[in-house]
Order: sequence, then C-alpha cells, then structure tokens
Amino acid sequence: MKTYIISMNVDEELAEDAALALNGQVFTLSNKWSNLLAQVSEFLSNKGFPLGIAVEFSEVSEYFAHNLLSENWPYRDGNVFAASVTVNEPEINKGCADLLHLLTEKVCVESNFGLYVDYLTGKDLQWLYSRNKDEINLWLAESRTDLFELLESDRNVADIVTVSWPKMNWVNILNSTEETANLTNQLFFN
Repeated sequence: MKTYIISMNVDEELAEDAALALNGQVFTLSNKWSNLLAQVSEFLSNKGFPLGIAVEFSEVSEYFAHNLLSENWPYRDGNVFAASVTVNEPEINKGCADLLHLLTEKVCVESNFGLYVDYLTGKDLQWLYSRNKDEINLWLAESRTDLFELLESDRNVADIVTVSWPKMNWVNILNSTEETANLTNQLFFN
C-alpha cells in the first residue's frame, strides 16, 4: 500500500471540488488503466469532473521533498489543489507469495526454481504446507498424482507432495510475480 498526492489542473474552476471528491480514496492496481493518473481521471469523470482535471501524481515523500524546496504548496488563491489517495497492489495467490518469501535470497529464481524447491528444508516445507494445506490437497486431488509412485522414494510423502505442488505450479507463480511487476511498472512508470 502506498500513498500518492494527486495535483489538480490550476486552470480548472472545479479543481478544489475535484480534490475534495478524490481525497482519501483507495484504489487497487489494475491493468485496465495505463497509469494511476488514468485511473484517477476515470474516477473523477464518473463523478462529473472534466477529463484532465488531475494532472500529476507523485509519492508522498517525493511530493514533500519537491515542495519543501520550491515552496509550491496548495493554496486557494492560486487555485492550486491536491488530494491524497492510497493505492493497494493486487493480491497474488497466498501460496505464490509464501514460495517467493522462501526464495527471496535466491538468485535467478525463474531458471532455478525446481532446484531451489527441491532443497527447501523440512521446516520450510512444514511452514509452506501448514499455510497452504487446502490448496495443496486440492492440487493433489486434481492432479491425480499416483500416491504409490510417491511411496517409492525414501523421502516423507508429505514433503514430496509439498515439493511437487510448487513445481507443477511454477508457471503460475512466476506469472503472478511478473503480472504484479508489470502492473506496478505500467501504472506508476508509464
């Protein structure tokens, strides 16, 4: 979750009203819009404000750093208004987030994923399974995994299943990470 300051167009008579309508709103990242400003503009347009009334956005820290240097603060006489909004990143699958947490220190996760998962510790596997038991058991049922094949290994069956689950779903895990990164880049850096 991040907070942004949205600056209004000083040439618009409705700048103050738009800032008041926008202030405190919470948005969730979505690839429906090209960037945060487009999402805010659509929100304001749906409230009856003209397109282009919101002209700029910046993180709170950037906004204050810039304005402390330039002393360019919102003020009514100059029709300079701004609003504060909160932006939530989209949720990714909890299991994906858990795996990514376990692999945060690893290099080239995309290409070495299977190798890293094979070497998760028993403690990591227990933690992963306890947090994702329903999802892992659902995957096990849907994948029609042959349990007798699993018994041929000298490893614990629960460990084998817990290791097999992310391996079979690694594309989803990588796609969710890429999707979140793409949304963040798309909304804030375009």
